[in-house]
Amino acid sequence: MGLLTPLAMRIGAITWLTRFLPQIMWLDKLLQRLTRGRLTLLDIAGLPNVLLTAIGRRSGIPHQTPLLCTPYGRDILIAGSNFGGHTEPMWVKNIEANPEVSVCFQRNTSTMVVRRLSG
Repeated sequence: MGLLTPLAMRIGAITWLTRFLPQIMWLDKLLQRLTRGRLTLLDIAGLPNVLLTAIGRRSGIPHQTPLLCTPYGRDILIAGSNFGGHTEPMWVKNIEANPEVSVCFQRNTSTMVVRRLSG
């Protein structure tokens, strides 16, 4: 947990903030591009995160998505919640079509197979 983690958690709980998600995602991608993938907004906030690379179900093109995560032993838990929205994010649909993904966690990249939790 970083120094900014409590602040990031408080900011993340603001309901109207979801209106600015496209701008936040744009800024995050810019930061990743400028640092050659070494830094994200989630890193700055001190939050655990992964860079998920999934193959597009229609295009066949790899797509990278930075996501909050929870390490769980050798596994990594992520929620396909679209920031608490009513619809699933596109990356969820992509991994349902092709569950083999590449995950970069703490600068270590590995191939994983995604499965939906139940219960």
